[in-house]
Amino acid sequence: MCNRSYCVNDVLTEDYEAVFGGNIEDHFRIGISVSKKTLKLYTEFYSSDIILASPLGLRTIIGAEGDTDRDFDFLSSIEILIFDQMDIFHMQNWDHIQHLTSHLHLQPKTGHGVDFSRVRNWTLNGWYVFLGLLLLVG
Repeated sequence: MCNRSYCVNDVLTEDYEAVFGGNIEDHFRIGISVSKKTLKLYTEFYSSDIILASPLGLRTIIGAEGDTDRDFDFLSSIEILIFDQMDIFHMQNWDHIQHLTSHLHLQPKTGHGVDFSRVRNWTLNGWYVFLGLLLLVG
């Protein structure tokens, strides 16, 4: 007998099925590169146009203070950050999201092969904080 709030007449509700049906892996990350005629999946984050990742997936790359294998320079050039299904993030560790957002738009430690002729002036001036877009979708 199902006595939970997400059960109606011993049947799981549509919301519960939509959230927890199928693959519920919360540790994923993928880089996507887009050009005129191709779409490349699983590219390195430094050469990616789109990064599709969970907060936990990015947290494992960013690491914690004092870790020797930390990497968060790719977060310095995020122009649009979208959190889709914010209500689901409340079921996860909120510290992952706070840790992720605290590493956005920091000065990169190395160049990582960047073509500096393509860098926009407003990024060099440190205006990413003011011109970046953060979308929270519930």
